[in-house]
Amino acid sequence: MIRDCTEGDFPDLLRMGLMMREESATRFPYIEPERVADSLMETVDQPDRLFAAFYEDPEPVGFITAVCGGWAFSSEKRAACDLFYIEPERRSFAAALALARAFDTWAQRVGAKTSIMGTTTGVEPEATALLFRRLGYTQVGSIHMKVAS
Repeated sequence: MIRDCTEGDFPDLLRMGLMMREESATRFPYIEPERVADSLMETVDQPDRLFAAFYEDPEPVGFITAVCGGWAFSSEKRAACDLFYIEPERRSFAAALALARAFDTWAQRVGAKTSIMGTTTGVEPEATALLFRRLGYTQVGSIHMKVAS
């Protein structure tokens, strides 16, 4: 089951965020609990933001966050997935598909003409790319990261 996150989900979202950071091949900054809480509260009643969780009775085991807005050069809307994570022991095609479809449904609802999904964690990139292709997404480049020393 998919549902929008609420303030009550904060402990589980923080736990999964820390798991994602630990599992990731990418060096992400330290997760600040107060920033996670702020991000969650910023999404409440904001149609241009998505923060949803996938539940397996009765707890959340995955989540997705996204924003929608215009391009730097156009007011045409685009939806961009920011975070997409499922706990390792609960990963399944069904959970990933449910979260990705929730993103697609939300993007349509907010009027996005373009939707962008990707992964920067280095966790199961081939399986993730296969899911995105099955949903009609096309790979359009690459991501390169440089961390200041």
